[in-house]
Amino acid sequence: MTLLEKETTPQNPYNYISDNEKTWYSFVTKNGVHYEVTFLKSPALFHQYPDIGGLIYEMSILTAYENPPLDHSVQLTVIEISKDFFNNNRNVLLFVCDSLDDCHLKRKNKFNRWFNNSDIGDDYEKHDGCINESGIEIHNTIILKKDFELKKNILEAFFEINHN
Repeated sequence: MTLLEKETTPQNPYNYISDNEKTWYSFVTKNGVHYEVTFLKSPALFHQYPDIGGLIYEMSILTAYENPPLDHSVQLTVIEISKDFFNNNRNVLLFVCDSLDDCHLKRKNKFNRWFNNSDIGDDYEKHDGCINESGIEIHNTIILKKDFELKKNILEAFFEINHN
């Protein structure tokens, strides 16, 4: 695997590295907190839609710290990573927050705030959903390119999945 490094800028305060396929990113904050941002193809939510499931990437933001210190630069770096991901001919992103640890609403609200504070909305649209599976709430958000030719099909599937 070849690692590519992205230098810091005002919009991207932390250096990050990524794999050459742009599906794995890593950075370390000024407080020494290590983050990994991954984009996995074909999320489980779309298993009934094999014709579009392979076009959808599920985003995960991972850290070993249970309560990392508040750091606005993390938001800016994750937004820049998302833009880099989208710039590599990826059109659809899914973010899932389940309620297994009771932090789902906190993660959902943070993700919404990050999206609303970014300029990603200029080219992409966001739709929210919630599935209740055996008493577990699964909040999910799909972000897709406004002019993506399969947008209608993907949104129909998304709303069908989230209809309980």
